[in-house]
Amino acid sequence: MACIQLLPLLFCSFLYIFNLNPSYAQISSSPVRSLVLPVTKDPATLQYLTTIYHGTSQEPIRVVIDLGCPSLWLYCSSGRLSSSRRLVPSCSIQCPAAKPSNVSCAFSAAKFTTTCGLSTVNSISRSATRGELVEDILAVQSVDGSKPGPVATVDHFLFSCAPEFLLNRLAKGARGMLGLGKSRIALPAQLASKFGLQRKFAACLSSSEGLVLFGHEPGYDSILGAETSRSLMYTPLVTSPDGSGGSQDYSINVRSIKINGKRLSLGQKGIGGGTPNKHNCALHHSGELNIQNLH
Repeated sequence: MACIQLLPLLFCSFLYIFNLNPSYAQISSSPVRSLVLPVTKDPATLQYLTTIYHGTSQEPIRVVIDLGCPSLWLYCSSGRLSSSRRLVPSCSIQCPAAKPSNVSCAFSAAKFTTTCGLSTVNSISRSATRGELVEDILAVQSVDGSKPGPVATVDHFLFSCAPEFLLNRLAKGARGMLGLGKSRIALPAQLASKFGLQRKFAACLSSSEGLVLFGHEPGYDSILGAETSRSLMYTPLVTSPDGSGGSQDYSINVRSIKINGKRLSLGQKGIGGGTPNKHNCALHHSGELNIQNLH
């Protein structure tokens, strides 16, 4: 039986955007309970994007959100050079944790200077290449009830540097993809490890603006308002419906599908886990899904 994670997927239509500029924001020194990323939808590509702040200068970088991507990857040759960025050697502890494409470690001085190679994928263009695992500072907005809290920083955040061609078919201005997958270097896992949070997130993806919440009971009532929160449909994301534990994708339990008002024959048990469209989350207007949900 598939394992249902406490990762509710929210679909809503409301405006809720934090104005984040870490250069002038207070840096968190108190315990962090939940974190938030504001989300916008690109009308040309229908991709969801967020802005992350990384490096010594806390440079803002727009990235496409990928629900199943195992890590953050960036085109690192553009923008300002971060003095805190460091290449991760292939024989480091971090390299095997990132599940790189090729790890060959012998006890020699040369091996400790070889960079950690990581398979880096653009799931929209269906292209992949070898990236280099690096670590740098990442800043994320914390949440204090219904108000933005101080900025929380991760000093040794692991991600991959990729060549420019991997940006093909991403929304204009995007410099990479932010993975919310199940690997140990995906954003939810690294935030949970750094701040001692529950390893879960909730994504509210609307036709314009939305957000992604991480950590301990993000407090939907206080952030969205009690009435809005109660009106939302909460859909659990299911992991490994076919037993393939290595997959980074999440699924949802689909019970029925209608095309132009006609219900397809799926059998009494439905079709098990269906993978959400993680790039634009859009259904054709004539199609309907009846999914298992928690409300």
